[in-house]
Amino acid sequence: MDQRPMLEAIRVGVAIPEEYIGTLIVGRKMEKKLIEDDVDYVLTYGRSKVRIFLGAYGYGKTTLAKYAIKVAGEKAFLYSSLSEKDYKGFYKQDELFRSIMKNLRYHGYDGNPVGILLDNWVVETKERGQHTLEYISREQLPSYLTRDQKMPAGFFTDFSAAYLFNSLNKLDTRDLISYIQGDKIDKRALRRHGINHFLEDDGWNFLKGFVSLIKNMKFPGLLLIMDELENLRSNRRDLRDKTYNQLREILDRLLGGDINGIHCIWLGTMDWFEDQVAGVKSYTALYERIRREINEFQTRESVVLQLTPMVRKELEELVDLLIKIYRETYSTDFSQEERNAILKEALERFTNLNNEISVSPRQLIKWVVDVLDITKEKPEDLSLAIRSVAERVVKTDNPYEDLF
Repeated sequence: MDQRPMLEAIRVGVAIPEEYIGTLIVGRKMEKKLIEDDVDYVLTYGRSKVRIFLGAYGYGKTTLAKYAIKVAGEKAFLYSSLSEKDYKGFYKQDELFRSIMKNLRYHGYDGNPVGILLDNWVVETKERGQHTLEYISREQLPSYLTRDQKMPAGFFTDFSAAYLFNSLNKLDTRDLISYIQGDKIDKRALRRHGINHFLEDDGWNFLKGFVSLIKNMKFPGLLLIMDELENLRSNRRDLRDKTYNQLREILDRLLGGDINGIHCIWLGTMDWFEDQVAGVKSYTALYERIRREINEFQTRESVVLQLTPMVRKELEELVDLLIKIYRETYSTDFSQEERNAILKEALERFTNLNNEISVSPRQLIKWVVDVLDITKEKPEDLSLAIRSVAERVVKTDNPYEDLF
């Protein structure tokens, strides 16, 4: 694969193209393998999986989330990625599920795919029931879907029946599409379509039914990313507790087998987890479920994984990887002396007394690429290139920020 688009994005400091996510993740072999195995688990067994990554800002949490999206997307999962902007009304059940649907995406499709998804489902359902659907009334459709497609009885099946009836009879479906995409629609308008139960009444049934529908359409499941969860601490105490209760229920329903076909990833800081005033630790019902996972001996079976900063050995691995990519991309060779000089300068300038990297991975990567650019054109100016580029990199007390 041509690496030029990735290198060009690094030079100007923008997010690298999606297909290159994972290329420059170093020191995260176990985490990458776990993400791949978790996706395969949901794909193979149809069950749900929850994984929680905790780490300081810039330890690569968001990068791992993007890697999960790439891995799941390549295996035809739908995905929904939530972040701080989606958590304002998270304590309300209907807002939780609106956020999930509003952020719904599919690999290779531009925009929210739920409309085209439902239309394809209608076509398949019509073909499957071509000799029976014409004799079924709107009131009988929910029972038909429960029986024929194994949809769970409840709100989502009622919604699906309304959409199916309108589509088959060429009636307006715009309100229904808007509602399932996360927009707020007047309940009177929905009642006119025969819907008398709503997200706030039974949002969990909605999620269970939606996953059932996409699995009927041969999609293996849904990847749900919940990033920046540490921002929940800013909520008022009563609203925060309700939000933590929502998280507890996600754990219970997914790991307890009530809702299958979802791989859920939580991302937050360790401070958020251990905060007794406003973090997870302040809500016993949630904290008690996963606190036993926090220890220094992390295994593949741990639901909670603590991320560590990049260290000296990983810096060396990253420098060598960048030189290899650069060499293959531009057919340019670098001597061992040049490699050693770049690495020596990086180690001296960008590691602290604990052998941890003292700049963000993004800064380090850009520095190496800038040095290689100058060296390719003027190999005799390597020392000058190293010094001049290094002067532009600023060390900070909290250097870590997400890589891409």
